[in-house]
Amino acid sequence: MSKANYKESEVNLRNKKLTYERVLKMFEDSNGKYPSKNELDDAKFAYEAAQSSLEASKARVMQAEFNLKTDEQNLEKAYVRSSIDGIGLNRDVGMGQTLAATMSAPKLFTLAKDLRSMDLIVSIDEADVADIKKDLPVTFTVDAYVNRTFKGKIKQVRLNPINSNGVI
Repeated sequence: MSKANYKESEVNLRNKKLTYERVLKMFEDSNGKYPSKNELDDAKFAYEAAQSSLEASKARVMQAEFNLKTDEQNLEKAYVRSSIDGIGLNRDVGMGQTLAATMSAPKLFTLAKDLRSMDLIVSIDEADVADIKKDLPVTFTVDAYVNRTFKGKIKQVRLNPINSNGVI
């Protein structure tokens, strides 16, 4: 809307300028007899008012462009993006809920990284610990896929015994 008003102000300014120049030329050619001094002043003031109106329209356009840029920046901040690629397991916020950026960010989603590669933390029986070595191939199953066996390898061995019911 502001740009349309600006264009309208430009056209009005050209019209008032032409009118003022015609009235001035007639006034000079008639040695001040026609048109009257009041009509010349009116044409001049109308031209100056049109100049002011154009400047005001220009300021409104600049303000509208600034507001648009600010709104676009605020809209960009309205998107919640994950820092990792993965699958959303749980959403702890609702649609349209206001979020605030704070030093201690609240938990918004529970995400799982790409499930084609997973890390498992397993407990090994004390009797089998001596056989466990890094890069040893392993197989495992999960309850969701009863008839499927998955393959992997030991990436890391941590020697941190856990006491469970008096058994290490």
